[in-house]
Amino acid sequence: MNPACTTLLLNRWLKLLQKTETTAQQQQTLLEALLKRYSAQGRVYHNTNHLCEIFTLLDEFAHLLTEPDAANWAVFYHDAVYNPLRKDNEQRSAQLALKVMQNLNLPPQTTTLTQELILATQNHIAPQPNVNIYLFLDADLAILGAEPEKYDRYARAIRTEYRLVPDILYQPGRKRVLQHLLAKPALYYMPQMQARFEQQARLNMQRELETL
Repeated sequence: MNPACTTLLLNRWLKLLQKTETTAQQQQTLLEALLKRYSAQGRVYHNTNHLCEIFTLLDEFAHLLTEPDAANWAVFYHDAVYNPLRKDNEQRSAQLALKVMQNLNLPPQTTTLTQELILATQNHIAPQPNVNIYLFLDADLAILGAEPEKYDRYARAIRTEYRLVPDILYQPGRKRVLQHLLAKPALYYMPQMQARFEQQARLNMQRELETL
């Protein structure tokens, strides 16, 4: 993890935990446990750099967030549980977030929205009209609209995370994911995100699709 990312995550975490009745040691212990998950062997894309990229993008739209605490908690925990061979990562991540947030006696409204945000990343469909959900989901998919070289690194990283899956199974599965996304009328909810990422995202995914 690069120093700038480390600083960003630490500052964001301490700001969130300032609103709780926790000691500095408790705050550090919780953060270390969380970052250990994101630093696990095999996490080539779903790691701390992914968190930092989401936080950086959300900061551009911080003035639009009506529930910034929930959005920040969701970023921290949305990929806390990640096993490419399982299909319940989002549910397990949401459960972990719920346990931590309840132990911290956070407001039920914040906890509930955090869970909704995390669970929405399973299919990237907003369960309700909510700008916080829109921005969070859009930021999570921003990588799709990256410049071609960065997108290609992302695609290779995802393949590496699924290294235990043979090509004969991985390629059809990846095709289905890309085709599902390309079939959507819009990949992004917010007009600002659509303007920035939509066109390039479709070009990137179509290019990857042609290599599978």
